[in-house]
Amino acid sequence: EDYDDDQDSSIASATFYSAGTEYQHLCTQDLLLRAGVDYSVINQDSGTIEDYNLWTFRVGANYQF
Repeated sequence: EDYDDDQDSSIASATFYSAGTEYQHLCTQDLLLRAGVDYSVINQDSGTIEDYNLWTFRVGANYQF
């Protein structure tokens, strides 16, 4: 159900789904490389746009001094 935001307008309810994965590779004892991807869906029954599909890509490195 929608809810009232105390400013004389209503906000549609939203459902958020997310799934993802990450790959980690230990190159040396001190260096870890990472890469990942997440897929998210926001379902909002607002009457105009009902679904938002989002892709999030990550690349990173951890180094221990």
